[in-house]
Amino acid sequence: MVQYLPINSMPASQFDNLNFLTTFLHLCKEFIYPVGSKTRKCGGIMWAIGWRKAYEGLEILGRYRNKQAIKKNLARYKALMDDSAQAGEVLWNFFHVFGNVSVEKNKAHMDRFGIPSFADKNFPKKAEDQSPYGFASNLAYSSNGFYNHQHKDNVDESELPLAFAMP
Repeated sequence: MVQYLPINSMPASQFDNLNFLTTFLHLCKEFIYPVGSKTRKCGGIMWAIGWRKAYEGLEILGRYRNKQAIKKNLARYKALMDDSAQAGEVLWNFFHVFGNVSVEKNKAHMDRFGIPSFADKNFPKKAEDQSPYGFASNLAYSSNGFYNHQHKDNVDESELPLAFAMP
């Protein structure tokens, strides 16, 4: 299913939320090594943030973390990670409007297995600690015409992938 959200007719609050989310993602780039490839498998640039198994706090996915940039600007990094809950809520609101069944199914799966969401700043120790907007454990975003040739990895298991594209 595809739903187009024309920016010129978008309510001001929705536009503000979209602006917050895109600004948040843009600011995260400072702390992430981009993924790129000179091979034929993909092109453009991609960044990834979120949770990965065994982390104790919201962190940029392992090898993508720019530890030097984080160390150099720790206060800015921590402030940015504090905004992850709001970014998660914005994503929830955008996806829930047209894909509520998928979003809620993803959330139920994550809740059932105690998987932290992109919207959780800390690893939830109890069910009530989990964000009400958590439906994805991580988020990847791209620019410069990023593409990845169609393929299926042996471990691809996502039944309900969600995508948000903005030109």
